Amino acid sequence: MALSAAGAGRAPASVFFQASRLTIDSRLSMSTDRGFYCLVALQGEGKLVGKNFDDIPIKRGKSAFIPTTLDDYEIVNSGQSPMEVICCYPPTVEN
Repeated sequence: MALSAAGAGRAPASVFFQASRLTIDSRLSMSTDRGFYCLVALQGEGKLVGKNFDDIPIKRGKSAFIPTTLDDYEIVNSGQSPMEVICCYPPTVEN
C-alpha cells in the first residue's frame, strides 16, 4: 500500500494556501495537474523520481519546489519507516 488512509489529510481551504499531508509506505504516484507547489518532508527519507529529471533525494527537514511544467512523478520511500510529507498549494482562485 503506497498511501495510508489516515495519512491522506487535506487542510481546510484558506485564503492564503492549502496543504495535504501524505504518508508513503513504499511509493506514491504524484500528479502535477494542480499547478506548482512546495513539498516538505516531515519524517523518513526517499527520493523524487520522474522521467524528465534525475532522482532527487529528500529527507526530514528538506523541501522541493514542484513547478507547473513538471510531468507526473513518484515519491519513493527508501527508509525503514513510513515517510511523511506535506504538499503546500497556492489558494484556489474562483472567478
